[in-house]
This record gives sequence, C-alpha cells and structure tokens, in this order.
Amino acid sequence: RGRTFIFHVSFFSVKKKTQTVNKMGSVVQQRRVVLEGNIGAGKTSLGRLLEILAPDTFRFYPEPVEQWRLEGGAHVLDAFYQKLPGAGFLAQSLISQTLLLRDTALPLPPVVGVGLYERSLLSAQKCFLPTMLAAGLLSRAEAEVLNRGFAFNSEHWPRLVSPDQTVYVRCDPIVCWDRIEERAEV
Repeated sequence: RGRTFIFHVSFFSVKKKTQTVNKMGSVVQQRRVVLEGNIGAGKTSLGRLLEILAPDTFRFYPEPVEQWRLEGGAHVLDAFYQKLPGAGFLAQSLISQTLLLRDTALPLPPVVGVGLYERSLLSAQKCFLPTMLAAGLLSRAEAEVLNRGFAFNSEHWPRLVSPDQTVYVRCDPIVCWDRIEERAEV
C-alpha cells in the first residue's frame, strides 16, 4: 500500500566494517545498518525486500515484536499505549533486552555483507526514553536504571550501540496510520 521511493542510500559507502565474533568463535565481517522510522513507515517491508532481491548481500533482522508478549499473551505495547502505571519502564526494559538478545545472537557463517537491523538500542535510548520521560511515562528513577543498562551495553557491546550506518525510512503520516489500522495495531 502506498509507494516506496529510495533516494540517496548507499549501503556500500560505509568505510568501516564491523568485526565481531559469532557463536562458534569465528571472526565475522559485516556492515551493520539500522533501519529506523515511524511505525508503519515500511522498515520491515524494505528489509525483507532487500533480503529477497539480494540474498547474497543483505540479511534482515526484524524488530522482535513477538517477544514483547507477556505471560498469558498480553502484548507489552498494549499496556504502554493504555498508559498503565509502570508500563513505560516495562516496555522500554523488554524492548532493550530483546534487541540486545537479537543482536548478540549472531548468524553462523556464511555471513552476508550487510546486516539490516530494524530499530536499535541507540534509538531505544536516545529517542524513546527521553520522549517517555517527558510524557511522564517513566519516572526519573526508572530512567536512571535504563541509562545504567545502556551505559553497560555501550561499554561491553559497542558495535550494537553504534551501527555503521542508520537509514531512516520516511513515509507520509496518513499512510503510516492507514497501515497501522490495517494491521490492527491501534
């Protein structure tokens, strides 16, 4: 639904390559590109499309939204959107944890040249946390706990916090809203 235009994006202009070690202890060279953007902007569609069109070049790692379900099947974002007490801290903690788990579960060889990651620890910390704090969805104490977790992650997993490149997927807000309604995420 809607159109997708890709302008001024080069996944190969990044000078540095991320060198990391996978589960088997092998050194892996992969550019780490994060896809950011509003809900419904097309991050997942873009990541899947690039992986299908060039599977030897791109591997897509979607946002782990299904891991945000609580015991009994309730989704943590539902509580967050309803502004239930404590839901901001719960959502931010769980999202950060599952992004870290996704990002540390590195693929076994062979690894393609560009890893496309939907959202990042950096955006969880630098965009969502301040917005939630300003909106009163987090207390100062909760923000401090999350800041400490981010500092720890930055020290121990710097490649996960600082991607090689970030691509922001933009879309008309009305189209985003229509897509969200279509998926029943409202």
